Amino acid sequence: EYFEERAGVYEYMMGLNRRQAEINAVNDLMRERKEIQNLIYESVEKFCYGVDDETYNYLRGKERGLTEETIKRFRLFAIKELKTTYEYLKDCFTNDELMISGLINKNDKFVFTYHKLIIPYLVENKIQYLRGRKINQSKEVSKYISLSNYTGNLPLKRFYNIDTLKRIEEKERLIVCEGEFDTMIMEQEGIAAIGIPGVTNIPAEEIETIKKYDIHIAFDNDEAGVLAMQKIVKLVNRPIKGIKLKHNNDLTELINERRSRENIY
Repeated sequence: EYFEERAGVYEYMMGLNRRQAEINAVNDLMRERKEIQNLIYESVEKFCYGVDDETYNYLRGKERGLTEETIKRFRLFAIKELKTTYEYLKDCFTNDELMISGLINKNDKFVFTYHKLIIPYLVENKIQYLRGRKINQSKEVSKYISLSNYTGNLPLKRFYNIDTLKRIEEKERLIVCEGEFDTMIMEQEGIAAIGIPGVTNIPAEEIETIKKYDIHIAFDNDEAGVLAMQKIVKLVNRPIKGIKLKHNNDLTELINERRSRENIY
């Protein structure tokens, strides 16, 4: 109904042809959806207010090795109490708005039921997307979960920490990591980095945004990581550098193993 109303305004009141009127209407709809999504994501972030003790210990422990500054910088937070968070969302927003946000799926289930650590994707320091990470082994579910894409405009294929591109100059070094935690640990080390949310989620449509930098790819030390690196090379369509991890599974393990040897936790 909103689409037809907006398309009608563009076609009959502004004199655009039907095709252009429909394009403008879709753009309006998508822009409004993004505004709703941002409002809901930032509202739930404020409601949850940072990380709890369990999540804090997980992030600060030797497996992740993040500093308090890094945790705050990337605005990590935890779903502290599932029932009250769900009730808060239901009280503040309509079912349609929650569906648009991807926090509620088509079965009216909160998507982060078993994944209490929330990783925001920030664009111009506004939350545009969320991923959840489980931090215990009590439930047989995947380690990560993404927002429900039932409404069709929340694809997972996107770069994490894209705002870092504003802090570096053309042809400067940029590390492309596999996963959010490798990205965070690199940034914590003072190295500009962006991440992909898994090797099957390379954001081909966003590759153009990184072509002007000195790209170094550092994916996990497995066959899937090698194949994904090769795919990015084809997308960039020029020789780029790859970082091969000989003795570690990923960058986080490499950095934290070094820190452990140096006893700097």
